[in-house]
Amino acid sequence: MIRLSGKPLVAWTIEQAKSSKYLDKIIVSTDDKTIAVISEEYGAAVPFVRPKELATDTAT
Repeated sequence: MIRLSGKPLVAWTIEQAKSSKYLDKIIVSTDDKTIAVISEEYGAAVPFVRPKELATDTAT
């Protein structure tokens, strides 16, 4: 996981989303268990980890 100023990149995105007055829940969709764990640590919901076949560049 790439870090920037001591935090994972995904953490910066989650923190900015949490600071928005227009959002009341942050949900992360990922196929990576590490990203799921980090996202939850920073306050995002990760209701499931996507299967690999739904995480390709052409998945819709």
